[in-house]
Amino acid sequence: MRARRAGLWLALVCLSPGLAAGAANLDRELKAFLGKFADMAAHGAADSMAKVTRFPLRNRVYQAPEKISAGGFKHQFAENRFREFASCLKSTRPQPAARDSADLGEWAVDCDGSVFYFAREGDRWRFTGFENVNE
Repeated sequence: MRARRAGLWLALVCLSPGLAAGAANLDRELKAFLGKFADMAAHGAADSMAKVTRFPLRNRVYQAPEKISAGGFKHQFAENRFREFASCLKSTRPQPAARDSADLGEWAVDCDGSVFYFAREGDRWRFTGFENVNE
């Protein structure tokens, strides 16, 4: 058993540089995406934001639909005041999502209780969910 643990530890140590490089690349790509996403939000570009959103968009907001269609996105964009979150989206470091969303490979940006979720889809990042934990 000890030999097995030591072998696992050695494997992790040998792989860590590769993991660190992969994490840095992931972080760089996500930050670039968030910068563009934040600019779209700041300019009220709901159509552009819809192009980088996975539909149906998961929506965890009190007394609101649990999923938002592409057709309903503009209304949701205005109702949730995404413009107000542009600077937060640009400046807040994304974190691995909570356990229920982490299984989906999601990352989260928490803007004072308004949480935006993002995940990779193929070679692109997508906006995958929104949650208001203040309600």
